[in-house]
Amino acid sequence: NKEISFKEIERVMQTSLYNANIPNEFEILHALPFNFKVDDQDFIEDPLGMNASRLEVETHIITTQKSNLNNLKKAVRGAGVEVENVILNGYASSIATLNQDEKELGVAVIDMGGNTSNITIHVGNSIKFNDFLGVGSNHVTNDLSMALHTPLNVADSVKLNYGSLLTPTNDLIELPIIGDENNTHEVSLEVVHNVIFARVEETLMILAQFIENSGLKEQIGAGIVLTGGFSKMEGIRDLAIATFGSMPVRIAKPKEMDGLFDNLRDPEFSSAVGLVMYSASAYTPYEIDVNKKVRHSNEIPSSQDSVDFNEEPEIPVPPAQEETQGDTMVTLPSKKEKKSDEAGAFSKFWNWATQLF
Repeated sequence: NKEISFKEIERVMQTSLYNANIPNEFEILHALPFNFKVDDQDFIEDPLGMNASRLEVETHIITTQKSNLNNLKKAVRGAGVEVENVILNGYASSIATLNQDEKELGVAVIDMGGNTSNITIHVGNSIKFNDFLGVGSNHVTNDLSMALHTPLNVADSVKLNYGSLLTPTNDLIELPIIGDENNTHEVSLEVVHNVIFARVEETLMILAQFIENSGLKEQIGAGIVLTGGFSKMEGIRDLAIATFGSMPVRIAKPKEMDGLFDNLRDPEFSSAVGLVMYSASAYTPYEIDVNKKVRHSNEIPSSQDSVDFNEEPEIPVPPAQEETQGDTMVTLPSKKEKKSDEAGAFSKFWNWATQLF
């Protein structure tokens, strides 16, 4: 029966990765423990300092294809930025938007961006599920461009200025015709509404199915948190409540932070702010990141790069203090010896210099 130190926690987390048998073509982004078991006691959030004879862990492992990860790093480095770490988008958004009560009660965070919609489900302050849908606000722009026969940039402007999921009006707007921008035609805002509504409703229905398939729907006590630029669509909260079965829904922007510019206090920048907060140790209590580094939000991880799984766990014990302390003697060189060394060095330099000329 020993006290659990960070070394034991690191070892059991590394062992969970070893036992997961991740395919060679995949890279681990995050290994997030969601259930530490200390002897026969389940659901321990942080076992550090507890006494036990056995420590187990269940881990949620997030992976990606190595080719995708390498291409992403190349793109960032091509812009002149060095990559220090890679964070899942939904994870970063969760860090920036969730409070402690929501994490403990269970919550689903949906970051609706330009090209994708990412979902992460937190249960008991740990991520237990994540997925993504390759649909975002840019797909609404494409739908409008095709339905209204207008260029993409005009369709995007229509989305931003007239996009709404509330009851439409019959007002008409004039739009240029794609391929013949010198001519215009009139379009009803009701058509604009119907196109946007159909795409957003379909997206939310698929995301609701993700939650259903996760098997965690009954554990989401705090409801749904929507963030990302797409979540700013007028009326999306009401549609989400109807789609997710009357679960609580809120639109989230990044948490208040000192020094945060006003234009960044917007759902559009939740993931970006989350990256900054992650760098400041605002992550889950324990995790293994893409660099295979074990992180602890309240303690500096050890510098050990690897763990020998065949080695018996050892509890580090501080060395016993001696009752008496022996004298330490240091022999210092005399000034004469130092001068002789300096003279020898100068002589060697002079000989070398004369050979050059």
